[in-house]
Amino acid sequence: MDDHVKTDEFVSQSSIYLRTTLDERIFALTGGAELIRITLLPRLLPIQYQTIKNKIWKGDFPLEIIKFNSINYVRVSDVVKVIQSGKLTELQIRKKGGRKSNREIAENNAKRGLI
Repeated sequence: MDDHVKTDEFVSQSSIYLRTTLDERIFALTGGAELIRITLLPRLLPIQYQTIKNKIWKGDFPLEIIKFNSINYVRVSDVVKVIQSGKLTELQIRKKGGRKSNREIAENNAKRGLI
């Protein structure tokens, strides 16, 4: 009997990965709720939790935030719309290039004819 319980626990923990459609995966993750905590968004969207918090603080987050008891939520329907529309680029952060290496600087100068 204990083996049966362990199997059920494994299935419930990994149930999000057994789903095939987007709706089934989101339903498994949220349990059918209309709101989802922002802590669960990194499981659905290609964005880190800290980046979400930073964008909310700056006012740049594209999804409407619903605050309840000092916890931030978004509507599941809004998340589904963003995923289905394919417009995830507004959520992604473009990384800064940083300092170029001496080799890259030399190659760029050679292309410009400065050397």
